[in-house]
This record gives sequence, structure tokens and C-alpha cells, in this order.
Amino acid sequence: MNHALIRSSFRPGAAQLEAAAIALQEARSSRSLCVLDRDAVILWAGERFTHQTGFTAAEAIGRRGSDLLAGPDTDPRVVNEVAALKLPQRA
Repeated sequence: MNHALIRSSFRPGAAQLEAAAIALQEARSSRSLCVLDRDAVILWAGERFTHQTGFTAAEAIGRRGSDLLAGPDTDPRVVNEVAALKLPQRA
């Protein structure tokens, strides 16, 4: 799977504009996208993300990606690698 994670700190009044920009970026990309807050909670999930993971946007939003995608058969080394990633911050 080819995912891109973007952490964001939405500002009042800017959320709709930022979501539209992210949706446009997803449309131009082959990656699935989701937007996380500072606590890694999903704020927005793109169409490719929902298609690849099988979760609807409504099911994903408000939950941590690790809660959705890491199960009992997930390799703990992969979980640790993802947890250690320094994701880019957006203003």
C-alpha cells in the first residue's frame, strides 16, 4: 500500500479550504491520503484511503490509524517503525 499521512492543525475558518486542497492533491496522486491531528487521530480520509483500507470515512474519522490498521497478526516491528516516523507538520 502506498499511503501518505499529513498532520495538520486546522484553524477555524481554514478547515474547508485545507480539506479541499488535500482532496485535490489526492486526485493528482497515486497515494491514499488521510489527515491526522497532533494525537494521530484521523480528521479526514480520502477516497483511496477508504478504498484501500475498507473503512468508510465515517468509520475512520475520529479514530487513530493504528486502531484501524494494526491487528493481532500485525508484525510488531512494522508497528514500531510507523510509530517512530517523524511525520511532516503543516502550519
